[in-house]
Amino acid sequence: MLYEISEQNRILKAKQFVQKHTERINSLILQAKTFGLDKTADVLKQSQIQLLQANTTNQIKQQFKIIIIYQQKVEQVKETSQAELLRLQSLLVPLEKKAQRLAGDLKENSAADYFLKRAFNLIEETKQDIKELEYAPGGIGNTKYFDLTVGKKIQAIKDLLMKVERLIYISS
Repeated sequence: MLYEISEQNRILKAKQFVQKHTERINSLILQAKTFGLDKTADVLKQSQIQLLQANTTNQIKQQFKIIIIYQQKVEQVKETSQAELLRLQSLLVPLEKKAQRLAGDLKENSAADYFLKRAFNLIEETKQDIKELEYAPGGIGNTKYFDLTVGKKIQAIKDLLMKVERLIYISS
């Protein structure tokens, strides 16, 4: 009799624990979807449903183990995405500095001025694209989107700055 009461109390406390962590699990599901981890999000939803329907502490423990494993997967993808975003931003810094240096060297050369303005505009557009990549479905892992936007723009900036450099130093 005491064992049954003790077991019921353990199950009750475990269910309260589950209720308390439901919001965190929902947040984790949203993060998984944000990073394009649809299968992970589905597994997490299933685990959440099974958690809410669990009748034993062993079932609850098992589902929490599954959730923890998938939480680590989401965190790993999140860290990788953030590192890639920082890498992309670091590619723009030297280009922006070079553009600023060339702007200082710019004399009355309308062609160089035109190309330099285009380069500055592209730098700003690329910064915005990188910010948007952070919130895009699939995030930075969407290489097709990356190649069509950020990669091409960075190359275009390099080409424009090279043209400006040639025009400035030819005219001086």
